[in-house]
Amino acid sequence: MFLKAKTELFRICKKKILFLCGDDPYFEKLDANRVGFNSNNNFIIEKYEFSDKGSKFVLNGTEYEMSLLGKHNIFKCFDSNRIS
Repeated sequence: MFLKAKTELFRICKKKILFLCGDDPYFEKLDANRVGFNSNNNFIIEKYEFSDKGSKFVLNGTEYEMSLLGKHNIFKCFDSNRIS
């Protein structure tokens, strides 16, 4: 039920403002900007590493650093930068 409601909501959004996890197979048929680790995404996280100081990752050729750990936080960082 949740997935159906979520995809219906996404279908009415304009592509230029809709960013989804492109690695999620449930969203592959939606017309949206995709962020993720796979090569089929519009915004590709090319490599990442974690240390005791946080995370480093490369997104579309630009390197970023943050004090948070985890792949999920890389996605959140992308969303935060896009909104600001």
